Amino acid sequence: MTSSLLSLVGMQGTIDYCAANMYLDVVSECCNITNVKQFLSINWPAWRNAGMMTTYSNKKSINSLQQLLDTNTISEQEGIDIFAKCIKSQYCGQIIVSVQHPKELQMGTRRFQQGDATLAEDSDADTITNQPPNNVSDIEMTLLRIWKEVLMSENTTVEDNFFEIGGNSLSAVQVMTKVRKYLGLKLPVKLLFENQTIKEFAGELMALYTEKMLNEASNETTN
Repeated sequence: MTSSLLSLVGMQGTIDYCAANMYLDVVSECCNITNVKQFLSINWPAWRNAGMMTTYSNKKSINSLQQLLDTNTISEQEGIDIFAKCIKSQYCGQIIVSVQHPKELQMGTRRFQQGDATLAEDSDADTITNQPPNNVSDIEMTLLRIWKEVLMSENTTVEDNFFEIGGNSLSAVQVMTKVRKYLGLKLPVKLLFENQTIKEFAGELMALYTEKMLNEASNETTN
């Protein structure tokens, strides 16, 4: 089975992905499965120029997350060779494939999630306006700029589904970090998973932002 190193190191916004891979890792240790000769769970690093790595391949958007991924990638041929060796080994259980020691990778991931990374700061001057939104259209336009930068796609529209045009758990974290900074709201990443188009997302954000402003106005009146 194909598992991931993220099940070992963790990453904000990927709890469902990590949990699913951790399940594979645990099941692989149950070798006494009827009619199953070999049960492997391989914790893969990122594959260069494939999968999630393609989202971060544009060198114009270098950030700590990309650097972290870049230092722990393998090529397609390396992946094929490793897979063949794993199958031939007759080993039953969990196999970890990593260029870096998993503990080093975990420490780097933690630094990223604690704000030591520059992920949220890349090109913010261009994508995040200092002007508060007056209506849902303002939020839509800002979201459109953020999505275009993060997904590196100039053809994005407000009707596009984030996860159908190249978005994934990691890029969702990047988007939400910028949105939090724009609106000054504490927002969970799951909000993007529940509202996957800009039109849906902007409407939800406008409601939350309006609620925040009303609460602040009420507090000022009370004081």
